[in-house]
Amino acid sequence: MKRLVRSLALSLAGLLLGVAPDAGAQTSRPLIAFGDSITSGFGDTGVDCELPETFAGYAPRLRSALGARGIATAVDNEGVCGETTAEALSRIDPVLAGARDVGLLLLMEGTNDISAGVSVETIRFNMAEMVRRGEGYRLESVLAGPVPRGPDSGRDNNNANTFALGEAMRADASAAGRAYADAFHALFDQPDVFEQLYADPFHPNADGYDLVADAFLQPALDAYARVGQPDEGPCSPTPSRLCLNRGRFAITVDWTKPDGERGIGRAQNLTEDSGYFYFFRDSNIELVIKVLDGRHSNGHFWVFYGALSNVEYTITVRDSETGIIKRYLNPGGTFASVGDTQAFAVPPDVVRPPMANTAPVAQALLVASPLPMPSVPGTIDARRPGVRGIAGCVEDRQTLCLNDRRFAVEVSWQTPSGQQGEGAAQPRTGDTGMFYFFRESNIELIVKVLDGRLSNGHFWVFYGALSNVAYTLRVTDTLTGREKLYLNLAGHFASVGDTQAFAALPGG
Repeated sequence: MKRLVRSLALSLAGLLLGVAPDAGAQTSRPLIAFGDSITSGFGDTGVDCELPETFAGYAPRLRSALGARGIATAVDNEGVCGETTAEALSRIDPVLAGARDVGLLLLMEGTNDISAGVSVETIRFNMAEMVRRGEGYRLESVLAGPVPRGPDSGRDNNNANTFALGEAMRADASAAGRAYADAFHALFDQPDVFEQLYADPFHPNADGYDLVADAFLQPALDAYARVGQPDEGPCSPTPSRLCLNRGRFAITVDWTKPDGERGIGRAQNLTEDSGYFYFFRDSNIELVIKVLDGRHSNGHFWVFYGALSNVEYTITVRDSETGIIKRYLNPGGTFASVGDTQAFAVPPDVVRPPMANTAPVAQALLVASPLPMPSVPGTIDARRPGVRGIAGCVEDRQTLCLNDRRFAVEVSWQTPSGQQGEGAAQPRTGDTGMFYFFRESNIELIVKVLDGRLSNGHFWVFYGALSNVAYTLRVTDTLTGREKLYLNLAGHFASVGDTQAFAALPGG
């Protein structure tokens, strides 16, 4: 985020360090203005498309108007001159990834598409996709129709297509219950509009941008009323937020790749107490997490997670009853499973104070570190009886069949008291599945097998544990009969990424 107002950075830094903001201070709310040269403010005083760090237009004016009404915003102006909606789709995800709390996404695109002869329906489809992506990042969208163009603009100088696009977007916003800013009529209905309010046939001047900001004000207020206060009150599930343990705990994940690309994990619920996140595609699960009520045992809620990814990520867990926040950091290059049985010390009779007089309390950031494996995973050269020659896994209650049903995955477990059994399998995607040991609602282990032959000539095995009981994970290549065992001794939480698991043989 190139031009994020410094107040947001300070607010986030305070939370990471465990500093509770002043109870009387305004909470800074993200406001992303996303669009083309109109959003960048071209035509306003001092704005130059060749110098992208110069920006003005409606966004800073809207920020001032919201501030006068008690809403402090951190504005990120993401206007790019000359951009079409197709080009906007190619860059929107990295922009949205910087928004780590509920806020607004102001979308004003399409005028360059109209100049290029792109159909209204195509523009409409691209805008709807941008709205969908914004929802995945906990952002409420405010749609805006394009501003009118002057008689000397060439294509669409009578504004027929510009008007039609605005009305189509208004209809889409109304049908979905979203806010709509009518920038077209805010300018077009003024006398001598192109003589008095425009810097050129396409771009408003300073006075024109005052009117565009006015058009955004009430829709922005309406949208903020819908998103509510950031990280306060009961947990509400979203595409990027899990609500676990009867909805008491809100969990989100932020990830960062080695090249600096950032994003927010997409959430999928599994049981009342557990769920998972994927980062890049929905078939590739990266992280499983569960929150258990252990107050009867030690007076705490417990947080467990197991990773199938070694990218850098931060898990944020918020107790909606008390406002307490706890974060877990996984450094890049680390596979980590964590069992935190001291996560939230909350006696059963604690009642959350009124939120108007309190601020969320952030506990210290916990950094995950890889736990030593008690035994080195070993490959057994002898082929398994009954498996050799079978080119396909047979799925049953104890067996996962992964990676086009080539690999059979099973797990056996043993408790310190001597109780033992077989893990019950729960397939999730073509490459990924889970096991529970004791009860179906309590996921203990997640496993995925990926085809990495194009990368290093091997199939890869990843697993992440939500259990520290002793278990043996057996992965069998049903095409060759080769198998590999992964051993976990009691008391250990372990996540493993074995990118050398099964070397591909000639012909497969």
